[in-house]
Amino acid sequence: MDKGTLGRATVLTVGGIILSLNTIAAQAAVTTLLVGPSTPVPSGQVGDAFEFLSNAAIQGDTFAFAASEPGLHGLAGPLMGLYRGSLSTGNLSVIVDRTVNSAETGLPFQGVFRTDIDGDTIAFLGASTTAGGVVKTGIYTQLTDGGAIFSVASADDPIRPNEVRGFAVEGSTVAFQGVSSTNPLATGIYTTTTVGGAPVTVVDTTTAVPNAPGMTFTDFEMRNGGLDNGTIAFLGTYPGGEGVYTVTPGGAPVAVATLDTVFPRSGGQLAASFFEPPAIDNGEVAFSVRHPEAGDPVAIYLASGGPLSLFVDTGTVLTSDGELFSTVGLGGANAGFALDNGRMAAIGLAQTVGGVFVADGTPPALVMGVDDAPGVPGNEVIFLNILEQSFSGDHIISAGFTLAPGDSANQPGIFLTTIPEPATFAMGLAGMGIGLLSRRARRT
Repeated sequence: MDKGTLGRATVLTVGGIILSLNTIAAQAAVTTLLVGPSTPVPSGQVGDAFEFLSNAAIQGDTFAFAASEPGLHGLAGPLMGLYRGSLSTGNLSVIVDRTVNSAETGLPFQGVFRTDIDGDTIAFLGASTTAGGVVKTGIYTQLTDGGAIFSVASADDPIRPNEVRGFAVEGSTVAFQGVSSTNPLATGIYTTTTVGGAPVTVVDTTTAVPNAPGMTFTDFEMRNGGLDNGTIAFLGTYPGGEGVYTVTPGGAPVAVATLDTVFPRSGGQLAASFFEPPAIDNGEVAFSVRHPEAGDPVAIYLASGGPLSLFVDTGTVLTSDGELFSTVGLGGANAGFALDNGRMAAIGLAQTVGGVFVADGTPPALVMGVDDAPGVPGNEVIFLNILEQSFSGDHIISAGFTLAPGDSANQPGIFLTTIPEPATFAMGLAGMGIGLLSRRARRT
């Protein structure tokens, strides 16, 4: 038995077969049904049952999710509520539901579209409608379980949040992509506090584009999970180009990747046509890329100050019999992947299998398959998604639907996949007499 490294993860060689510690740990993954139709609704409203679950996020012991009544064509209908949960206690509590009024309209919330978590603070994008029928969307926070709801960026503010783009919370700071209420072309990324206050400009349409003389940005997009240790990762566009950038408030943006960047790919190089908004964690930036011949994202990359590392692409082998990914992640701001401490959890599909996989620079490992509905024996998962804040430590949270054989009624679920972290799992192997494994400091 030999010890070594492959890519950026620890590996074990047994009888000449190279095993990624990530893959070994993934084989010990366990998925459970965290919330389902039979879970009591915390509001206690008579007749309520969870029917359409989405926007699942997790950090440490705290998780959050939204629930709606089913709408037309399988889409979410009227809001039931946004809920906070604890893994250790199993308790669920209401953040907002249809009995809670929005500060913007004085009428009940009707939709929750995004969530982000940092510590005990949960931030969300919520919408309500005025008596005159005008929909108003804002960013709200709840700092503690059962605490007050703060409006931190409102549709009535001079800088209003973009209702279809991301935001992020860290400590007492909320970063968001905003638009001037008087000039829709004046846009930027701003920060405010978790209890509200005047927004502070980080970058806007007067900001110079790095390495593009004479150019200024024309638009921005960020995603939940786009703020880490005070640094914001964002997608920026300008005439004739776009790229992934980072910026610290008070500083100038730094280019991570542009359309001129050389992108390594399985079997060659990728010519990018456009990017999806990036995530950032522990100084590492992850983002997905598309090219003109593909509608879905075809590759996900990691940048940490040096050459780009390929996490996974549509040339990556997913199964033991050689099936390749047909899709990696999802498009748009809900990019279908989450980054945590150098590992990525993402949605992936191959010809005969799909589900949630984990990658850390070594061959990816499937940790939850769409043909295995946890907590619902005999059912299969027919839809599954993870968001930007769906991976924390050894937990991955996902929202989806299951379908029983011969049944046409979908069953909603919030699923929790527990997968040992590589370092923790290595210690377990050492305790079993297999031996400690080493981690290489640099990437290939």
